[in-house]
Amino acid sequence: GDTGLEQFSATATTIDRYAQTVNSLAGRLPNNVKIYNMLAPTNVEFMSIPRAIYSADNFFNASQKNTIAAINDKLDERIIGINIYDTIKARSDEYLYFRTDINWTPLAAYYAYCEFADAAGFEPISLSDYSKQTYTGFLGRFYSATSEPTLAANPDTIEYYLTDKNNACKLAIYHRGVTYNGYAMVGNAVSSSANGYNVFLGME
Repeated sequence: GDTGLEQFSATATTIDRYAQTVNSLAGRLPNNVKIYNMLAPTNVEFMSIPRAIYSADNFFNASQKNTIAAINDKLDERIIGINIYDTIKARSDEYLYFRTDINWTPLAAYYAYCEFADAAGFEPISLSDYSKQTYTGFLGRFYSATSEPTLAANPDTIEYYLTDKNNACKLAIYHRGVTYNGYAMVGNAVSSSANGYNVFLGME
């Protein structure tokens, strides 16, 4: 095919560690602070992979749906779970994952935002309220890791939406006990020198 995929695996230890980390964070926050948890599935979960490929490539792929359910069962009751899995599955015919990269597309991220808005009790902003831009010829991490000609022949298109410069999102970074303030997230430009990857604001 023309799509790179990343196999998925999760052990009982991994599931426990994730749940314990989120529960520990919740335990450190005041009771009036709402905590949300969203686990995003990756593209491989919704792909039909021939058994021959599993055998030939020693490909392993565990159920992300079962893993998400197992984690949610272990989370503290005050943590509000957000189900993006069913939304993605129901829209699997849309361009929600890149072929050449591990990320989902901005459209999938928007659907996740809508699910969060529903859980948080506010009205999501419509995509029609933003100006849409496109960046063509995007080759992501699957390509950079493999230089696979099939991926090079099928580059992705990034469709992104211009944000309101008058309502900047402030960002605080917590790293090893140190808090870094004064950052701002700016996402109104895509650089060709970074092959469009800065559309992700320098992070996943």
